[in-house]
Amino acid sequence: MEKNLKIASAQAGLSSTDKEKVGAISKLVSTHKSLLDMPANEARIKFQSLPADQQETLKTTFGTNPEPQKRGWLGTAWHYTGGQVVNALTEVSDFMTRLYRTGALANEAGYFRPDFSKTPADKVKILTQAWDKSNDNGELLRQ
Repeated sequence: MEKNLKIASAQAGLSSTDKEKVGAISKLVSTHKSLLDMPANEARIKFQSLPADQQETLKTTFGTNPEPQKRGWLGTAWHYTGGQVVNALTEVSDFMTRLYRTGALANEAGYFRPDFSKTPADKVKILTQAWDKSNDNGELLRQ
């Protein structure tokens, strides 16, 4: 049984019979995971070399149908290429939205009005505050 399970079963105050059941389930799950990680032919040979009662328990617990493949070749290609392109476009879109919000807030603060009493430092301060307030998600705009 794994160390974490031993600790958990000791803390739970399980009886020795219950600890044996937890250990058996742990062994069953680890066997199942190791079979899933193997190539199909190798897993089949390994499964057939297991004791008959363990084979039957694995069948009843996890079924006989193999788990569906999580991703096909097209899904893998999309994951490594197309999905990244969409993520990059989302970042660009978020940046453009923030840039627009910054301009709108700076406009409200009078940045674009011909006011010669404001120094360049004042103008930079207006832009900095607008940039900070228009953050990624825009949640600071309502404050």
